[in-house]
Amino acid sequence: MMMLKVAHRVMWVAVSFMATAYVAATWVFIPHGKETPHGKETEWIFVVLVSISGGTLGTTFFGLTVKLVEHWYQKKKWKRERKKTGDRLAKLHSFNSDLESSSRRGYHSF
Repeated sequence: MMMLKVAHRVMWVAVSFMATAYVAATWVFIPHGKETPHGKETEWIFVVLVSISGGTLGTTFFGLTVKLVEHWYQKKKWKRERKKTGDRLAKLHSFNSDLESSSRRGYHSF
């Protein structure tokens, strides 16, 4: 399980570096602070680029946070139901309920 946690962290670091590289490459290729052939300044491009990138990343993390909170709530509800039925495994702290608590929803969280 520890290896999975490390791999997950490394994946998020890689994704953040890719996003940073994308924004940097876009910033390099788009002219900024100069007159264009159309005669308009393009200083606003940096603001738009950062706004769109930040908005997309913020929306993604907000959505993931909502899904995580929903999963925690379902897991807590599942544990309460198991304790009410008198299941002796429900009282163990080492009992992993992620798989069973999410099986009703059609997916397994790892």
